Formats: sequence, C-alpha cells, structure tokens
Amino acid sequence: MAGVKRVNTKKLSRLQVHALGNAIDLYDDASLLYKGKRFSTAFFLAVIGIEEIGKVYILDDIIYNVRVNGSDLSDAQARFQWLFQHRTKQSQAHNYFRDFHWSRAKRLEFQEICSGKFDLQKQNSLYVGLEGRKLNGRILLPSNTTRILARKQLRYLYRLLFELANGTLEETVTLDGDFVEGYLTKATLNRIVRLGRRHA
Repeated sequence: MAGVKRVNTKKLSRLQVHALGNAIDLYDDASLLYKGKRFSTAFFLAVIGIEEIGKVYILDDIIYNVRVNGSDLSDAQARFQWLFQHRTKQSQAHNYFRDFHWSRAKRLEFQEICSGKFDLQKQNSLYVGLEGRKLNGRILLPSNTTRILARKQLRYLYRLLFELANGTLEETVTLDGDFVEGYLTKATLNRIVRLGRRHA
C-alpha cells in the first residue's frame, strides 16, 4: 500500500549480528576480568552478554512476524520495546537455552529471572546500595559478588554462544535474520571455543 511505512528487516538483521558480536566480545572481556579476580564486574558483563543474546532472539521474533505474519510498523515497534526491558532479554535468552537443557535448576533460574531477582543481582554486582532500597537495609557491596557466581554466569554465557553458533552450523537452530548465518561461520564457532579454552 502506498504511504504505509514498512519495517526495515535488513536493518534489524544487521542489528542482530552486532548484538551477537557484542555478546562474544563481552564474554571475552568478562573472562579477562574474572582472571583478574574482578568477580563483580565479570558477573555484570556476563549478564549483559546474556541480555545481548536475548536481544538476538527478540529481533528474530520481530523479523519473523513482519515477514511471515505481516506485522505492521506499530506491532514491530511494540515488540522492539522489549529490547529495553532487561528481564525480557534475560528470559528470551533463557527460553532458548531451556530447549536444550531444561532441568530443575534451569526452572529455578527462570523463576529468578521472572521475579526480578536475577536482574537485582546484576545491579548489586555494580552498584553500592541498601538492601530493599530501605534506609534500615543492610549495605550491599559489589565486592560481595562471589567467584562462584561470576564463573556460573560466564559458563552460562559460553553455553549460549556455543549452542547458538553450533546449532546454526548444524541446522538445528534457524534464525530469520538475513546476516546471522553468514556471521555464524565455522570461524566464529572456533573463536568462541578458543575463548572458552583460553578462559577456562
């Protein structure tokens, strides 16, 4: 129809690839911080990397709905707002991963995401504050973020990246963006694996 604004799925596809590349870089940076015993910052960057993976899936959902279901600009814009909701990005990454590894532990983690506890951990790993945002709450310090918690998130981010790259190559994962499959080559998978070995 003349005069109707269309959704630029090519631009969204490029954004998808940039988010994926950023997630890989964040994994590398977080791992270096972890090696330097900067556990709170390593944890924070790992969670941001997980959110970037969630962004990849949100963008894919928009692209799919525009192309297959004929979603209009207003519907796409509404979905685009999910990119600014931390819990939504975290849950989208987790939803994908659960298809491969849905255990009792993962269900509990998903409950933590939905309740906001996971995002609160992310904030507490970077900011000094008071528990419950109350004057009589105990003092919260980023330095309270444990090595175990940081390592857990680094491993989780690695698994997300590996499963996405490997699944794309083995054609068990299909994304609708135009450029993701071109980006997720054997070389990209090898880089993810090398980073994982280097930082193990």
